[in-house]
Amino acid sequence: MKYREISKRKKSYNYELAETISIQTGILGCNVEIPKFVKLTPDGILTVFAGYAWDGASGIPDSKITRTASLIHDALYQLIREGLLSREQHRLAADNLFRDICIARGGNKTIAGIYWQGLRWFGEKATYPVKNDLEPVIEDKDIILRNVA
Repeated sequence: MKYREISKRKKSYNYELAETISIQTGILGCNVEIPKFVKLTPDGILTVFAGYAWDGASGIPDSKITRTASLIHDALYQLIREGLLSREQHRLAADNLFRDICIARGGNKTIAGIYWQGLRWFGEKATYPVKNDLEPVIEDKDIILRNVA
């Protein structure tokens, strides 16, 4: 996997994917997409496109063992947040995949299990839509603008 580190002063993300990657997730029967960022096909293939940005592992050391796992996990959680995947049906699969990728990248099974347990205990809130903190748009009905010809 090729990626770039992003300066924290510029973005709220730590990494940007430099090349498109695909992985078998085991999540079958879904055909969902956030165009230009992430796509999950019915055969379980998750594609994360070059340019996708993510923050890395949260609450645990960010390392070569967790980096790919955090990318895939963040992409799946984003699909859940956007309402494209069911939280009840797919969150466990996303958490399991994080653990399995950590182990496949050379991580210790016990440590990966502890990371997995942390996701199970504390990760659910990251699957809910992000609250928009922008100020509401106010319409001033007393002023009517018209094109003057």
